[in-house]
Amino acid sequence: MAVRRLQQDFRQIINNKVDGIDASPSSDNIYIWNAIICGPEDSIYESGTFQLQLLFPDDYPHRPPQVRFITKIFHPNIWSDDGLVCVDILKDGWLPSYDILAILHSIRLLLIDPNPLSPANLEAALLYRNNRVEYDRRVTQMIQETLDIDDDDDDDDGNGQIEDGDTLRQKSTILRHSITE
Repeated sequence: MAVRRLQQDFRQIINNKVDGIDASPSSDNIYIWNAIICGPEDSIYESGTFQLQLLFPDDYPHRPPQVRFITKIFHPNIWSDDGLVCVDILKDGWLPSYDILAILHSIRLLLIDPNPLSPANLEAALLYRNNRVEYDRRVTQMIQETLDIDDDDDDDDGNGQIEDGDTLRQKSTILRHSITE
């Protein structure tokens, strides 16, 4: 049943593009999915492009997937050590009618509207509640560090040329636009 439902969810993603969200199963295991969420416009996360991994149980959709950010992120509801997402629809609020788009949409909305009263990252939750300027600075710093890591890795573009940070930022912008088209 899970395989059939995952195939159905994939068809829905292909046929119903959603701005700032894309996902697909890994090539060798339909229970492992890779996703990209673009930071919501007019939010502190707007300049970020975030990679996620979804691990589906054998009895999906009766149980929710485990979702983690692969991209480092500073957020009250995302564990800082492993990137696991702490949101109600992946726990007690799970319903089998939720599909992958609903999950990713919910996580994208969580970036705009965190729940500091149910934190996975206590430091981020306290800053969000008590010092929004510092919280915003830390979010921006984490996004910038993610872009800078790409600079430090000296990523090769396949032609033997090293890409600089500006090139990677351009590619991120192109990726954001291709996801939203």
